[in-house]
Amino acid sequence: MSAASYNHGSAQNIDIITQFMCDTLTNSCGADQTAKNTCKTAIAAADSKTAKTAAQADAFNAVFGIKTDF
Repeated sequence: MSAASYNHGSAQNIDIITQFMCDTLTNSCGADQTAKNTCKTAIAAADSKTAKTAAQADAFNAVFGIKTDF
């Protein structure tokens, strides 16, 4: 994901960023229903981890098959 596609500054809550990313998939990229559902699953995965930790980003990314270790 690039800054050009997802140009958003930092936020105090990961839900702000993840929702922005999912909205961008829908509004700018024309995501299909599968992508929208995957994004909702990714948000739930992030929310299942301890707030304000890198584990949230790692969980979100993992749903998309991206392995990170923030």
